[in-house]
Amino acid sequence: MNELTDEELRKAFDEFTPKSDWSRLFNGKTNSCEEEIAQSLDLVREQRNYVAHCKFFKKNDYEMCNKLILKLNREMISAIELTETKDFSEKNLQSIIASIKRIKESFLEFGKWLVQVSEIATKAIPAALLKMSETMKQISKTTIASTNLLFGDNDEDEQLLDDDNHNKIRDDTDETD
Repeated sequence: MNELTDEELRKAFDEFTPKSDWSRLFNGKTNSCEEEIAQSLDLVREQRNYVAHCKFFKKNDYEMCNKLILKLNREMISAIELTETKDFSEKNLQSIIASIKRIKESFLEFGKWLVQVSEIATKAIPAALLKMSETMKQISKTTIASTNLLFGDNDEDEQLLDDDNHNKIRDDTDETD
């Protein structure tokens, strides 16, 4: 049995999980990777919270935030410039085409499965109907046999059910009394 280690499994899932647009479109084309940008934003947010909660905000904290914000601004400008190039449009087009291809492949797989299920059902339904027909015949025979046992297989019994004959029989019994 082929088992993957936890690290191998995580790596495999990481390869197939959708990447953020920043990572997909800008990593390697800007000066900072997505993780560095996220860390910078977290540091700026932390310092903003100090100010928002009236805590000490020193000059070197301000300078660090200012430096990070300037760096983030440069990254944003760089990313915006990349979106204005044909490369960005091309990458988006490639991504859309890849997504459509995955959808198409999923539909094809579903179609194959549906054909298989249809073939199985087409073969199974006539056999099931034949079995049901045989069962219904057996039930019918059993019902007829039970009826004959209970009420007999006599044509006279049918005459008793006829109203005119029923009255005639009653009249006959009245005369003998």
